[in-house]
Amino acid sequence: MIIDGAAGALPSSDICIVGAGPVGLSLAFRCAERGLSVAIVEAGSADGSGGDIAAGPVHFTNGHHVESAVSVASGIGGTSRLWGGRCVALDPLDFGRRGHVPMSGWPIPADALQPYYPDALNFLGCDPRASVMKSRAEGDVRMDSLEHWAPEPDLGGRYRERLVAAAGITVITNARVSAMMVSGDGDIEGLELLTSEGRRDLQAGRYALAAGGLENTRLLLAAQERHPGKFGGREGPLGRFYAGHLTGYLGVVEFNNVETENLLWFRKASGGDIVRQRLMIDPPVQAANGLLNAAYWLESLSIADPSHGSGALSLVYLIFALTGLYPRIARGLAPATSITPQRLYRAHWRNIRNDVAVIPGAARTLFDMLLRRFRRAAGAVRNPRRRYLLRYHAEQAPNAESIVRLRTQGEGKAAGLEIDLRFGMQDFDSIVRSHEIIDRWLRREKLGHLDYIHRCDERHDAVRDQALDGYHQIGSTRMSDDPGSGVVNADCRVHDVGNLYVAGSSVFPTGGQANPTLPAIALALRLADHLASLASDETPPSERKVEETVSS
Repeated sequence: MIIDGAAGALPSSDICIVGAGPVGLSLAFRCAERGLSVAIVEAGSADGSGGDIAAGPVHFTNGHHVESAVSVASGIGGTSRLWGGRCVALDPLDFGRRGHVPMSGWPIPADALQPYYPDALNFLGCDPRASVMKSRAEGDVRMDSLEHWAPEPDLGGRYRERLVAAAGITVITNARVSAMMVSGDGDIEGLELLTSEGRRDLQAGRYALAAGGLENTRLLLAAQERHPGKFGGREGPLGRFYAGHLTGYLGVVEFNNVETENLLWFRKASGGDIVRQRLMIDPPVQAANGLLNAAYWLESLSIADPSHGSGALSLVYLIFALTGLYPRIARGLAPATSITPQRLYRAHWRNIRNDVAVIPGAARTLFDMLLRRFRRAAGAVRNPRRRYLLRYHAEQAPNAESIVRLRTQGEGKAAGLEIDLRFGMQDFDSIVRSHEIIDRWLRREKLGHLDYIHRCDERHDAVRDQALDGYHQIGSTRMSDDPGSGVVNADCRVHDVGNLYVAGSSVFPTGGQANPTLPAIALALRLADHLASLASDETPPSERKVEETVSS
C-alpha cells in the first residue's frame, strides 16, 4: 500500500525503514516475507519523482565530489533512476585485515554475505547462474571477476505495482524524516516527519536508515547535535572515513588475439543477462606489492579518436562527420581527442590506407552501431584492431580526515552537510603501479600490451585529476566490533541504540573494487533475516505454540 504522508492515519509497524531506494525496498520485501509488518518513509513521490520537502544544502570543500543532483534521487526506486545497472560482488580479500590498508577488516567474514548474493541478483533482475569463462593465462593477473548488468535499473518502475498490492508493507511518500526522537534509555521512540501539511510522528518497534550514505549520516549527525554523547561522540567515527572509488584511464590496451578480447567483452548469459569479465591483480600479488583492490575493464575508444588504429572505425567516423550526422549519434562517453581537425582527418585517412579489411570492417561496425541504437545489445562498439581504453575502478584507502560534517541552518530549517572527500597518495600510487604489473603480465603472457596515455612523470597527477566520486558514499557509518572505530555492529545495529539499524554502503568499512549496490542489497537481506529472528525470539511462548500449531 502507498499513502501520502500528509493524509490519513500513519501505521505502526514492526520495522520502519527510511528510504525506498534499492536497499530500502530489498529490506522491506524480505522483512515482509519473513512475517514482519513494514512501514517505509520516503521523501519523494509515489511516481518516483523527487519531493518538494528538501533536505539541507550540501557544501563541498574540494572538486573531488560530484553534485547531489547527479548522485542522489528521491521517490520510490531512489537513486536507481540514476544507476547504470552494474552489479558486482565484493571480494573475499575485502573482509580481512590487510597490513598495508589502514582500518581494514570487516567484523563479518565474506561467507556471511555469500549466501545472499543469489537473492540480491534475483531482486535486481539478474540471473545468478551466470558462469565465468576460464582463461588459459596464468600469473599476476586474473580475468575471472564477473559483473552483471541489471536489465531494468530503475527499481521504482520494477516494483511500484508490487508495493501497491503488498499487504504487509505501507509506503509513506512525500514525508521526510526531520528528527529521530531519542527516549530516556537511549533508544529511538519515534520519528518526526515533515510533510506538506506540517509535522507528524511515526512509531515502530525498530528503525532502519536506508536513505543513502549521506542522508543516513545526516540523520545521525542531526540526532548527535541534540545528544552529543551518542554514536561515539562528536570526535568519534560518525561521518569520518567517507570514501568512494577512483575511476578513469591511464592507458589503452591492445590485444594480440581475439580470444582474450572475447573473454573480457560483454556477452549474454544463459538466462539472458548481460555479463562481463574484468581484469584484477591476484590477491597475493596485491598483498606483496601493497596495492589497494581494483578492477579493470574494456571501454571503446571514441570513433572520432584515430588512436583506435582501425581503418574501419575511421571510415565510419568520416562518413558520419562529413554528412553532419556525427553530433546526432555521438554519446560522449569516451574521452574526446585533443587533436586539431586538420591532423585528425590526416590520421583517420592513414588508418584507412593501412587497413586491408576496411570495407567489411566498416560494414560490421555500422551494423553494430545500428543494433545498439534501436535495440538493447550487449556492450559498446568492437574495434577490429582490438584496441580499447582500460578503465580502472579502484578502492580508496580509509582516511579518518575524509569527513562528512553537519552544517546547521537555524530553527525550522533542515541541517545541511559539508563534505570533505579526500583522496591520498596511496590511492594514486596503487593505481599507477597496478598498471605497470598489468602491462608486464600482458607482455609476458603474449596477450598484448598497454600504451600509456600519459608520460611516466604525469601519471600520479593524472589519477589525482580524475579522482571524482560521491555516487558510492561508503564508510561514514562504518561497521566495527567496537564503538570506538565504527558506528554499527556486525548486525548493522547502531552500537549504543538498541532498536536503530543502518543499511547501505555507508556501513562498509572498506569499499573494495565493487560498485556497492549488489553487496549493499545482500547485506540488507541479511539484516532482514536478523530482524525476523529477533522478532521470533520475542514472541511469547504461548503465542509461539499457537503459531506452530497453525503452521503445522
